[in-house]
Amino acid sequence: MTYAASVADVITVNVAVGHCLAATPLTADDEMAVRRVASGELALAEEMARAARDVHGHAYERRTTALRMTEIERDPWVYAGPFDLAHLERVHRQVFLDCAQRADLLSTADVSSLDMLRSVLDHMAHERPALPSCDAVCDLAAEHWANLAYASGAVGGDRRVERAFVQLYLRQAGWDLDWSRVDLGDVSAARRVAICDDQDRYCDYRWLSAALRPGMVRFGQAVASTPLALDDMCERAIEGFRRMSAAKRRGIDPRAYFVGSDQTEL
Repeated sequence: MTYAASVADVITVNVAVGHCLAATPLTADDEMAVRRVASGELALAEEMARAARDVHGHAYERRTTALRMTEIERDPWVYAGPFDLAHLERVHRQVFLDCAQRADLLSTADVSSLDMLRSVLDHMAHERPALPSCDAVCDLAAEHWANLAYASGAVGGDRRVERAFVQLYLRQAGWDLDWSRVDLGDVSAARRVAICDDQDRYCDYRWLSAALRPGMVRFGQAVASTPLALDDMCERAIEGFRRMSAAKRRGIDPRAYFVGSDQTEL
């Protein structure tokens, strides 16, 4: 596999992950469009024009957001920033650049929700991961993602934007996520566990950290050599959420759960 092909493969997987987590899995045609742009086979403008001709409605949003996310994946430093509200809005606008009704992240946000989002982003901006400890970096990224998911949901945010924003955060610190090494059903379920507000623990990011940990690599080391199996992710995420919630009530450690010994008969 050539270097260009490897980069295109990683970009395609990352874009597909964002859509899968947002419950809008890409079709084979969508993935091929992303791959053509990522590899440089076709210019983005050509694929965008084809998307406008060939698909409509939700299909149009799915295809165009995938292509716009390709730009973020291909040039992460162009979309780097201080991880404040303006930075999040910029990433959101980029993803939904061709969907006018979704382009404004904060159009319906109330004051309290906006204040909560600003507080989350302020914490994210000031708490950057140190390079030496992979576990610490993963914990911090999961904590930020859990907080961001909770706060952005109140202002009409999107999981694709969350994923892109957190991955930009990791890349600026010299880390990355290799999505071919993680179970997307587990990640989706753990994200839901992380944002559930219950009497035991608010925003329990430990489950999300444990789900993401197999994919943590230094920046430049992510390799997507095999396609992701996305078809049954929704069903696996629902079942995973049930099992994780039961394990959490029993006091099981998240990392022990993902080893496999504590997943049975929950």
